[in-house]
Amino acid sequence: MNADESENRNLPERRVDTKKSIVLGNIKEIPLEGLPEEVVVELKREYAKGMIDVNVLAVKYGVETQALAAALRNMSQETVNATRENTSITITRTQTDTLGKTEVIMGNTETAQKGKLTRSQSGLPDYTLAYIIAAVIIVIILALLLRH
Repeated sequence: MNADESENRNLPERRVDTKKSIVLGNIKEIPLEGLPEEVVVELKREYAKGMIDVNVLAVKYGVETQALAAALRNMSQETVNATRENTSITITRTQTDTLGKTEVIMGNTETAQKGKLTRSQSGLPDYTLAYIIAAVIIVIILALLLRH
């Protein structure tokens, strides 16, 4: 073995892209044999862009999942603290993100035990008062009409 061969053994192996397919998952591939070189280069560019997009989404979903987990831990701990202090607590949280809508009710009260959020707790408008006012107006109008 000469000095050049000994020196080259310590260098990282030079990789040449000789692969003639793109891996689409664990098994599936797109054969690239017979395609013009510019098409192969473009397909590889699109593949790399797609992999980057997938990784960006994975990070984004991971952050959102961790944030939700932290919020749930805090809510749970506050419930435990309130119970230890012999006080009542009902905590509600509604969150909509890229993972979907999450509705949580937690606490040591009967409301929390029922596990059902009211419309206002869910972030939806509560029309109960409007319905009552409308019913009163209808009754007044009907009474006036029937009196004549």
